[in-house]
Amino acid sequence: MARGNFVRNQKSVWFPVDDSEPSLNLKHPFAGLESIYVDTLPRDVSVHVMPIGGRSQSRKDFAVRIQPANDKLERLIAQGLTEGGSSYGGDLGGAVCDFVQRCASRLMRYGKAVFEIVFLRDRDNQEIVGCDLFEIDVRTLTFETKKIVQLVPEKWAAERKVPTVIELDKRRLAIFSLPSGSPDLFAIKEALAQLGGAALVQMFEVAQGDNQLGYDTKEHIRAEHLAIAAATRSIGWSAGQNLYELFTEYYVLYRRLVFERFVITLRESILRTLNSALNTIAEECGATARLHISGLPTVDDVTRALKELAAGDRTFGSVLDDFSLL
Repeated sequence: MARGNFVRNQKSVWFPVDDSEPSLNLKHPFAGLESIYVDTLPRDVSVHVMPIGGRSQSRKDFAVRIQPANDKLERLIAQGLTEGGSSYGGDLGGAVCDFVQRCASRLMRYGKAVFEIVFLRDRDNQEIVGCDLFEIDVRTLTFETKKIVQLVPEKWAAERKVPTVIELDKRRLAIFSLPSGSPDLFAIKEALAQLGGAALVQMFEVAQGDNQLGYDTKEHIRAEHLAIAAATRSIGWSAGQNLYELFTEYYVLYRRLVFERFVITLRESILRTLNSALNTIAEECGATARLHISGLPTVDDVTRALKELAAGDRTFGSVLDDFSLL
């Protein structure tokens, strides 16, 4: 693929995918009110996984850097991580945070996130002048034993003059997956899909027409909130609900720490895969590079907080302050 005097060595193609089609991890599509929590989960996790915009007032020692230091490579990587290639310019911290958040959202929605490592080369001397981690919609991919292929609809293949089946170079793919040992995301989303308000609205409408049913809207809402809490207990997500009305403050804080542990584990998994991709980019440029991030909470911090919570050594509010990314 060429643009001006530059050549892009990209194999995958973009085309719109029908959002009503089932995702890779779901047996059926979610629509309407039934999908509210299924849709909210990826967004909520993504805003907790990294400081928004690469800035954090609460974490004074937060920093993102490339080791060993290499200004040219840092700018190249910042460009490559940014959706569209230019929003953050040379701001590595902002680009990394944005990428990790985007990746976390995709993982929570589809269970995988796949990016093609694309290099932009000068047509005349083949020098690398840019790179891009180009996102491929996982719903267009087929994962086989020895190869990964992208399936392109016949209409788009004809318009783009590309094959309907494109075999991708696995060495040029960054494949992000949920961490090993993660809770069953499929089961969680299946449970959440049964909630979300449709049944509540239907029952309310029926009760409006027959006041002899003995239907109690408040009890229905309470029961639904309890069901949400039960469905998400393995990841500690609150679904934006005020759980203090249902549980003790101790248990609410415990769940929040479970959620922090889940988010931290997800972030660390994403960063490991990202470092592997950045190493591929660096090697192509004749260098070495490793992304180093400091100043963020760790799993050890969660373990310590759980012990302090159990021992009553800290106030509840101060424990949560330790995990703020704002």
